[in-house]
Amino acid sequence: MQDAYSLQRVSVLQHAINDPIVGYKAGLTSEQGQQAFKVDEPLVGALFASGFSRSRGAYLLGNYHDLRLEVELGFILSKPITQPITVDELPQYIKAMVPIVELPNLRFARKEEITAVTLVTSNVASNHFIMGNTMPFDMEYVNDFQATLLKNGEPITQGKATDAMGDQKEALVWMVNKLLSVNYPINKDNLLITGALGTMLPAQKGQYEARFRTATMDEHETYIIAFSIR
Repeated sequence: MQDAYSLQRVSVLQHAINDPIVGYKAGLTSEQGQQAFKVDEPLVGALFASGFSRSRGAYLLGNYHDLRLEVELGFILSKPITQPITVDELPQYIKAMVPIVELPNLRFARKEEITAVTLVTSNVASNHFIMGNTMPFDMEYVNDFQATLLKNGEPITQGKATDAMGDQKEALVWMVNKLLSVNYPINKDNLLITGALGTMLPAQKGQYEARFRTATMDEHETYIIAFSIR
């Protein structure tokens, strides 16, 4: 895995010459995912400026090898991070939270080619990510969020914040410290997305809406990301 991250970093930094890094993603943040790929921790990869979009985006399914869908939480940094951090230090580094829909693209010819090592070297299938409206970061309620993804008005997956390593705060700290350990720069305004809430699904044509809320929010306070796949 150390060699895989070295290869990933070389590829990512070369790509970033013309397409800047705007953040990082975590993958395999559920215990089931790690067991399936025989690893004892999640994976990390880079997000590029070309992958960023806002709500109401449209994507052509035929442009991708194996497009997937995940609903996630993201965190925008208020300043660079240059040394390992603890959970108690998070508030000084996090400027805001954002709802995210990630659209990973698995670029493998055969299913048996997909291993933890090849996922790392392929930058953990980094592709597009859709960002919703920002919301305050609060240590008290960050783990209370739930997310529902609907296709053509029907729910197709539901998840909760604690699906990512059992705790969004722990996932963030692990992610920051892992990125530092593999020598990535973590800059002000970088976006960190901590892994799927619920199940990663294959993308299909349709109209989608991702809804994010806590149990104490009114219906009109729900954060929504809408997009389509054609």
